[in-house]
Amino acid sequence: MTKVMLYDGSCNLCHHGVQFILENEQDTDIHFASLEGSIGQSFKNSHPELNSLDAVLILNTETSVIHSGSQAVIEISRHLKSPWHLIQLIRFVPLPIRQAVYREVAKSRYRIFGQTESCILPNQETRLRFLDIGQ
Repeated sequence: MTKVMLYDGSCNLCHHGVQFILENEQDTDIHFASLEGSIGQSFKNSHPELNSLDAVLILNTETSVIHSGSQAVIEISRHLKSPWHLIQLIRFVPLPIRQAVYREVAKSRYRIFGQTESCILPNQETRLRFLDIGQ
């Protein structure tokens, strides 16, 4: 396992994002855990500076580098098949602009996409990649 995507487990946009990754990935390097689950809570406890972030984080378990916001989107896109891997080209957009866009989407995600009370139920093939339930 090299990357862990921590996502908002009650966010429909995040759920669809996880499903999109699973359907369009070129490798299986990304594992998943909800921010509300035991792994997400443990991560937030060990990184209190990130407690205010509630959307998507990527943790590289080999380097301990944490990416959030638009940088997390870029990191995720590096693992997607063509043409979706081209999303990483947003790295050429100035950071303040792409972070502002990301924050606006994150801030209004419940209003636009709604919330859910239940988590994603992965199929048998992907179950082990969901760290809170795959063990």
